[in-house]
Amino acid sequence: MRLSSPTWKPLRPTRNGSGLLFLALLLPALATAQEPVEPPSAYQQEEERPGPGLDTEMDAEGAQAEALERADTAGLSRRAGAQIEEIVVQARKRDEFLEDTPVSVTALGPETLIAAGVTRIDQIQNLVPNLSIVGDPSGQLGSFIVRGVTNFPFVFFDQGVGVYVDGVFFSRNAGNLLNVVDVAQIEVLRGPQGTLFGKNTVGGAVSVTTVQPREELEAYAFVRAGSFNTIDTRATLNVPIGIGPLEDELFLRLSFGSFQDGGYTKNEFREEYASDRGSLSFLGSLRWVPTEDLNVVINGSYEKSHSRGPGGQCVWVQSVATSIFLPDGYREECEASQPFRYASDVHSVSDLESSGVWGIFEWQAGDLWALEDLAVKLTSSWRTQTPRTRSDWDMTSFPVFTQAQFGGGPTDGEPGFQQQIQQELQLNGTALDGRLTYVGGVFGFWEKAEQDTSLVVFPGTPVEALGTSRGMVDTDNWNWALYGQATADVTDWLSVTGGLRYTQEKKGLERVLLEPLNADPLVVDVSNDETFAAWSPMASIAAQAPDVWLDAMTLDHLMGYFTYARGFRGGGFNGNARSEQSAVPFQPEFVDSFEVGLKTIGFDRKLNMNLSVFYANRSDMQVPQIVTESCPPNDPDCLPSADVLITNAASANTRGFEWELLTRPIEGLQLSGSVGYTRARYDEFANAENAITGDPLDRSGEQIPFFPEWQTHVALQYSFEVRSPGPDWLAGWITPRVDWTFESTTINFAPELTPLTQPSYNLVDVRLSYDFADDSNQIAFWARNLSDTAYFKDTFALQTPIIGSAVRYYAAPRAFGVELSRRF
Repeated sequence: MRLSSPTWKPLRPTRNGSGLLFLALLLPALATAQEPVEPPSAYQQEEERPGPGLDTEMDAEGAQAEALERADTAGLSRRAGAQIEEIVVQARKRDEFLEDTPVSVTALGPETLIAAGVTRIDQIQNLVPNLSIVGDPSGQLGSFIVRGVTNFPFVFFDQGVGVYVDGVFFSRNAGNLLNVVDVAQIEVLRGPQGTLFGKNTVGGAVSVTTVQPREELEAYAFVRAGSFNTIDTRATLNVPIGIGPLEDELFLRLSFGSFQDGGYTKNEFREEYASDRGSLSFLGSLRWVPTEDLNVVINGSYEKSHSRGPGGQCVWVQSVATSIFLPDGYREECEASQPFRYASDVHSVSDLESSGVWGIFEWQAGDLWALEDLAVKLTSSWRTQTPRTRSDWDMTSFPVFTQAQFGGGPTDGEPGFQQQIQQELQLNGTALDGRLTYVGGVFGFWEKAEQDTSLVVFPGTPVEALGTSRGMVDTDNWNWALYGQATADVTDWLSVTGGLRYTQEKKGLERVLLEPLNADPLVVDVSNDETFAAWSPMASIAAQAPDVWLDAMTLDHLMGYFTYARGFRGGGFNGNARSEQSAVPFQPEFVDSFEVGLKTIGFDRKLNMNLSVFYANRSDMQVPQIVTESCPPNDPDCLPSADVLITNAASANTRGFEWELLTRPIEGLQLSGSVGYTRARYDEFANAENAITGDPLDRSGEQIPFFPEWQTHVALQYSFEVRSPGPDWLAGWITPRVDWTFESTTINFAPELTPLTQPSYNLVDVRLSYDFADDSNQIAFWARNLSDTAYFKDTFALQTPIIGSAVRYYAAPRAFGVELSRRF
């Protein structure tokens, strides 16, 4: 962000990466001499994802043959299938070529993730059009926003974009900011995915696929160091277990990741750094292949993060404070706060433990009566999360606002706990000599969550107890669904798809709010449950251009499609309610989406281009808004309160497009880019409130917050050979890369909170990598945010009606580093 005052200049942290010397000392260990190889179009940890079937490795001839066979099955011309890169997605829960899938989807493989420096999943937002990922004051919860479908990190509020790992649904924000460890592919699906992925995908879905254990002994090691004392490491070991009768049947894969840095914002009051990262990740997989038709994989994961959370800049919003208890000098200190230098009296903490086990059973059953190539897949999972947080909501040295879910004291609340169990049985196959392809299944999901939040206003002062509250929320939910979707090839060039899902869910909530010094200390004590049900249909038509058209346009493949899809976000109860009258249910939100798209491969497979245009209607829109409860007249001891309540108060429409391009015009040169545009406006929102004063306000026609209208990304890289005058092992390929990202203005919370509006900004990242000729070693130098742009990645304003200020949390300033990786 560029601030309007020309005389203001933010202070920058000067802590440099001490790990750079450590990495330089490792360089001589990069090994063995080999002959020069072709330029590295993909230096990555793993081979490309396999296609249908159980084999995870094959030689080049076998892979090409399979690509040709699958191209015919998918509807691509044989000519196109032989030439395009094998990018396989599971956007429709079956393996298909990306360019033949009538869904707006971006697929990010290991090559792209490494080149873009992605170590945590929220860093992909610059690579995907019409995707934003925002955090919260704890720094551990991520809200994924696609095509303007916004989210809030509440345990009782369903997300609008589903996050999945190997088909396992991550229903809550806690634990969804995944470290990128041993990832085969990340797919971002835009638009409602309610038929195949279920509720809470009104905006889209993010599907992460991990690497399955493979048949060969192999290993991978990665070390990255840089500014702010950054040291990131990743290591993977793949071992075939040849024990007696299990030889060639049992395979083990273990992965580890450590991500550490010292933080880039300084709390000058406590003389400590925040906005740091300390995270450990473990992923283990055991794969058993007793026959060529059976594949069983058991996965286990554990992640633990510990940090001080994000440091933020206090910004003054109101001209006059609403609280008579606000200490003298508070406003002056708030206005003196800077993006990377602040003063806070709170020892902030952000901890999260997340673990899970999931199993995948796949059986290639073959032909059964009229069904062909029948495949059965069973996914079972169990996951838990334990968050512990303590945050300063005012970000000043004055004792004003402290929020905690930590434990250890009467004002610290207790750590949260969340648990989810999932079962899904899925059938895949074909019929009518391959002209009908289908997928169907049954889905079941159970979840519980406990949250105990202590909110202390003016701690350490004589009026502390007036604002001290203890809010407890327990949720107990389940849902089940039946779904089916089928694609019929009407002709060789035309296919139609139809699908339907029925979902039933039960939401249960218990809410207890204690305020000890009130006349009635037990302010809220309610227990509610309600059952919701919905149908989620979809239909699409896709047409392949004939060869005559392709020849005339110098294209290898051209597909056009039209898709209608309906999705819904589950209903629930207001777990933030500060009165029993507010703890009322809100109903499900529905989205009807219409999308037209083109997917193209052209110029002898030198260019891939995808375009989608969409329009969506949102009804019964769930709107979280700040609601202020004013004090009675002549009550000087009253402390006004503010709730964030969710109501079905609005309807809206969104329209826009995504355009993505990948081209390799000459050997070694690659240009990729994307443009996303989303115009999201409220159609009707008459019963809103001013986020500062609480006065009635009509927001009809306003832009939906937390999402920019325009997002652009361009990446340019060129690989050229470097011959060694000395040892052969020094020969290799050098690849410079430049990434440019643009985002237009983003309104956060509400337009009247003008200090929270993020102006448009540009980012530039650079990377210079060297791939040794053995094709196993790489060294790279990188710089993030080269222009040192100051922009904030999150904001917070729930305290604004009470104390008149808000908080801006800035993204990291310019940083440099180096990384080494080796495959064994």
